[in-house]
Amino acid sequence: MAKEILMYSGISSWSAESFISALEDFKDEDIVARVNSGGGSVFDGYGMITKMNEHTKNITIKVDGIAASMAFFMLPFANRVESNDVAQFMVHRADAYTPDQESKDMLGRINKSMLGKLESKIDAEKFLDETGTTLKAIFEAEEQTNVWLTANQAKKVGLIDKINVGGKMTDVVYQF
Repeated sequence: MAKEILMYSGISSWSAESFISALEDFKDEDIVARVNSGGGSVFDGYGMITKMNEHTKNITIKVDGIAASMAFFMLPFANRVESNDVAQFMVHRADAYTPDQESKDMLGRINKSMLGKLESKIDAEKFLDETGTTLKAIFEAEEQTNVWLTANQAKKVGLIDKINVGGKMTDVVYQF
């Protein structure tokens, strides 16, 4: 049975450290990460994604409520994504305080990586039909552009694999 991790908070150094530790503790087991998060720190979240990429077993993300901003960006890096039927999703380009050129360059590389991963997972034509915008437009916008999707829209564009009606919680291993 897969080990379950709850990510029911904003993404910060503390929650990223807890998530990464949980993945390390269960490195030889399948993971179900239950997400209900408005997002948070780009740099801390990218550390979480890096650890997800290193995980040798399957990672399924189940969105129980919201996956916005940095929490949204985690989805295409999972092996499988499921969602509650009333879940909401929001994407925008990653943004953060960047005090120097090195930080700005790193943020640029993260956005390029995120866009590439989303383009490999999401049907661009269906995304345009459902949202009225393109992924490239979101990432190239001068100002932050927030695009919201329902669970049904997320399924249509290929972001999630399955919509669950209701849901049953199983044994929770970590909660942060």
